[in-house]
Amino acid sequence: MPALLHLALFLFLAGLVEFFFQTHIVVAYVTLAAVVVVSTAYGALTLMPLVITSTPYQTPLSLRLPRTFEPLKLRLQRRPWMKQQRDRPFQYAEAMEKISALRQSRALQWLLDRMRGAESFDRFVEGIEPFLGAAEQSTRIVFQLNVNTDPEGRRRCLSAHIGHRLHLCLDTSIAIDTRRSQVKSMAGALWSLLIRVHAGDMDNDIAPGGTDDTSEWRPVSQHLQQWLHPYILRSLRRLRQDPDPFISLYSICTSIVILVHTARLLATAMLQKGDITVPHGWGFIQLLEAYDSGVTYEAVEMSFELDVLVECLLGPPRDEMGQRSRAEENLSRFSNARGFVPKSSFDFSALGSSPSKDVEHLDTKAVSNSCHLAALCAFLEHLTTKTRDLHPTPTVIDLIQRTFRLLAVNTSAENSDRTIQRSFNTNLERVFHSHYYADPRAEILGGRATFLHEEIRGITALISKTLDHPVWSRNAGIVAFGITSYVRADELVLLDSGSGRMGDVVFDGKPLIPSAEYTICTADRYDGLDLSGSDNTSVLIFALHGGHNQKWQLLQNGQYWSLRNAQTGTFLGIESDLGSICDSTAVCASNEAIAWDIRIEPDTSQYCLYYAGTEYAIARGSDNKVRSYPFTRLGQRFYAKGTG
Repeated sequence: MPALLHLALFLFLAGLVEFFFQTHIVVAYVTLAAVVVVSTAYGALTLMPLVITSTPYQTPLSLRLPRTFEPLKLRLQRRPWMKQQRDRPFQYAEAMEKISALRQSRALQWLLDRMRGAESFDRFVEGIEPFLGAAEQSTRIVFQLNVNTDPEGRRRCLSAHIGHRLHLCLDTSIAIDTRRSQVKSMAGALWSLLIRVHAGDMDNDIAPGGTDDTSEWRPVSQHLQQWLHPYILRSLRRLRQDPDPFISLYSICTSIVILVHTARLLATAMLQKGDITVPHGWGFIQLLEAYDSGVTYEAVEMSFELDVLVECLLGPPRDEMGQRSRAEENLSRFSNARGFVPKSSFDFSALGSSPSKDVEHLDTKAVSNSCHLAALCAFLEHLTTKTRDLHPTPTVIDLIQRTFRLLAVNTSAENSDRTIQRSFNTNLERVFHSHYYADPRAEILGGRATFLHEEIRGITALISKTLDHPVWSRNAGIVAFGITSYVRADELVLLDSGSGRMGDVVFDGKPLIPSAEYTICTADRYDGLDLSGSDNTSVLIFALHGGHNQKWQLLQNGQYWSLRNAQTGTFLGIESDLGSICDSTAVCASNEAIAWDIRIEPDTSQYCLYYAGTEYAIARGSDNKVRSYPFTRLGQRFYAKGTG
């Protein structure tokens, strides 16, 4: 009944407003305004007890509304309530884990703040790596210890102590066992922590210093910078060149893990700031070198991410140990400025000497791929040249494996710097054919960890399929002929990047593909048969660049082969008449399909390109022109003279 009375009253007021609209428009609007205000106030007073139970204001309907909506409320809440009851044990466990992690973090932070003496810090840091693998939520507990939110700077900083200890290891007068122990505990603790952060051992929100105030929690990326203390980066940059293989290995592995995290921050910053603008022809490494140069200090704005990448990728500056590079100065400024947040600015156009048409833009993909590929090249070079005397202990193998997998899963050569791609090709040679080099032990861990070497081979072979350098494009194959230096049988390979088989050893068991295009190159694969563009006749030994004048199509010619140039359609021939071939006959382009015999010598098992029906094989002349020599001279005089 009360509800009907209220309804009748509001209907009467609505009719009254309608009546006034028919008689006097001004009176109608005034009445309408009064009705709206009164109705709104009445409705608010009616609903207020439903929200604020202690309110003294109510209407006759306020007492009846709860009983009316209670059944509907129970029906709506029934399913969520039942689900909540089922999930309650899991929610309780999660809450206890968070409480436990915060409690342990606060306890460790209390202990850390009251430590005195470097030895106490050393023992604390030495326990980080075992703790990370033993305790629940250990990654979160350790990571947030270094996050300093104390405005007065009273909280002890782990990263500063690690950096100081690593800096002391630069002194080579210290006993080698002491230096190794310090690097293993300090760099190893940081490496283990960042490896687990990348693997997702904790969620993205970090509580600084173990506080339970969620308003202080921030993403991991914002706190990662506090772990990258300038002394850590500066020391690792120099320790990577340390003559001791154990120290240098730990240093480069830690630098690579830091680089992977920083490259992600750089990509995120570039999405907000835009592409990096550089002068025409610049590559990624040249960009970093210019950025680290004091000459361009005023021309390039500071970027925390680029500072870190400089420290992780470039070699130590050519200065005294007490001096700093430009990137190190920037990082020190960032560390000393309390509350300072480094900005990511990428305006490099000031480095160019001409207008904007002579600049290039490096997008996120190009920068990220170049960064990771450069790190992979440095790591491969280090493994194949500096680990031969290192004993393959389980700790060393795990360090190499996990670092390489972390780096490789983020690496693609697509759109990367061409200079870095060429460096990667060189490192492929080291990985697949270490016996090309003078030292037969120039292998990973001296050849004492075959399974690790095979794993690295397989991963680098997959990465090589993404190369877009012309020489290694999908449509090109490379046949290596032993025509410039003495090589053993297993060093002669057919590289088919289209199939992704990098470094497969192929002899007469795998015939050449008719009508396929090949680049015929020397054994070192830096030079190849090149049809001169000046006269389209001379055939030279020239540096490989992937042009069509260096591609030759193999055409079946009876039991022999004819080689047709992809650019001109002419064939590989000789300058003398048929049948009059002699010593030092020059090779040139011909309109005739000259027959060549591509065979493997039984004595040396090496590929040679013979003039069909003779014992004359092609070799390099003194003027870099391709000439024919008897096979006996190919094996004696030519190799004795080297390039002559």
